Amino acid sequence: MPIYNPEGNHEKYTNTDRHWCPLSERYTGADSLLAAQRNGWRVLQIVYEETIILRGGRSTSIYYFMLIQNSQRIVMPVLNNPFVQRMLAQRKMLICSRKGSIIEKQAAPLAPAIARV
Repeated sequence: MPIYNPEGNHEKYTNTDRHWCPLSERYTGADSLLAAQRNGWRVLQIVYEETIILRGGRSTSIYYFMLIQNSQRIVMPVLNNPFVQRMLAQRKMLICSRKGSIIEKQAAPLAPAIARV
């Protein structure tokens, strides 16, 4: 299964798997997303975005990636960064607003499903 790694420039950074558990971390970095793919999780082409308003008129986003492996499903919230932006653009992923979306209904039952990454 091909793993998203443009130009191979993240090889050293992601040499070691980054463990992520939805029970202990509200969100994670893109390194966890790469580790999940390396461990057999498949990322769906639809992503939900939640904009977080910060002080001083700044904002950031958390992207909710839906991953599937066999019959297991997890939702992985990933902080916005240039790597995530490039991945979204190059894969031409569909980005939807998280507010009132199906992701909120699915996230609760998926919380006990700990990602083995």
